Amino acid sequence: TGSLYPDEYYMICAHYDAVDYYCADDNASGTAAVLEAARIFSQIDFEYSIIYALWDEEEIGLVGSNNYAVEAAANGDIIHAVVNMDMISWDADGDGVVELHSSYNANSNLLADYMMEMVQLYDIAVNPVIELPGTSASDHASFWNHGYPSVLVIEEYYGGDFNPYYHTEQD
Repeated sequence: TGSLYPDEYYMICAHYDAVDYYCADDNASGTAAVLEAARIFSQIDFEYSIIYALWDEEEIGLVGSNNYAVEAAANGDIIHAVVNMDMISWDADGDGVVELHSSYNANSNLLADYMMEMVQLYDIAVNPVIELPGTSASDHASFWNHGYPSVLVIEEYYGGDFNPYYHTEQD
């Protein structure tokens, strides 16, 4: 809960469902990152509330995140940013590229730019690339569709180093 703005939110999320019993990259990787963020951030006092969300039924149409976004919009919830992590553990070529999928919706571009600045400021060992327009094939799109700024953090979905074991038993 935020110390100054408890009714205004930032969200870190991922989906935990899979197409079958295999899901190391898609999306145990994003789920683990949300849990690790919650562990680390639990020691910090933030002005705004942080929501750590794990969605179900992403694989069949963004069902969990869409239900949440619909309800949040109907309630007038103030969500300043949504960072969705989906498939973040594959990097076969070792170049450290991570894509930030953005949109012209709801200042998502400002959020992506801010994330690029944070990578530089904190010297995080990744090479972010903004994809605009980004894919709508993950839970961040539910928030785009309801006026909330959001980005998808993902391995090279467009960049040529996407996990070749996607949706297979080798994942």
